Amino acid sequence: MGRPSARERIINAATEVFCRRGYGEATTREISERAQIAEITLFRNFDTKKKLYFEVVGQIRGQLSEIAKNLNNQAPDDGTMLKNLLVDRLAMADKNSRLLGLLVNDMQYHDEVREEFAGIYRELLEPLTGYLNHNFLKSSRDEARFAARYFIWLIMGSVVNKNLLGSADGHDTGDQYPADQSGRIIEMFLNGIRNGGLG
Repeated sequence: MGRPSARERIINAATEVFCRRGYGEATTREISERAQIAEITLFRNFDTKKKLYFEVVGQIRGQLSEIAKNLNNQAPDDGTMLKNLLVDRLAMADKNSRLLGLLVNDMQYHDEVREEFAGIYRELLEPLTGYLNHNFLKSSRDEARFAARYFIWLIMGSVVNKNLLGSADGHDTGDQYPADQSGRIIEMFLNGIRNGGLG
């Protein structure tokens, strides 16, 4: 296996620097030094620091696009896909916890970062609404949209609990979010839908 390309080295270095310093404090000079390239090489690959930043956080968006494709499959489902989605997203959060922390931190201070996060949210919201409407809430698209929002908040809360709070609540979830715990979360969510408890 050969040495990574200049572009790969820039992205890896930028991930490190952005996660440590945030968007506002990171410099292209530090990124290029960490990547062991000339700063001009960085600008040949990415016109601006902003474009490089969105390439870095775009890794999360790309992974979420795969979920949206799966949710757009209108085959009947009993909730198994939701359980798999939760387990998969929590695994993604483990792998990308520093990038998620970067996004959460930077969106407080930078409108363009907030808009990127909002775009990620919208990309997941519509297919999830369709999935819930097709499988569980056939009579009401509005209820399905509300339930989709609630499910996204549920995932975000699980990510915060696992990656930011850790075992602060007295229940250590270990390195992996247990599948049985994800199953319990999904059952509680689906029971809420079935019994009209979300609206």
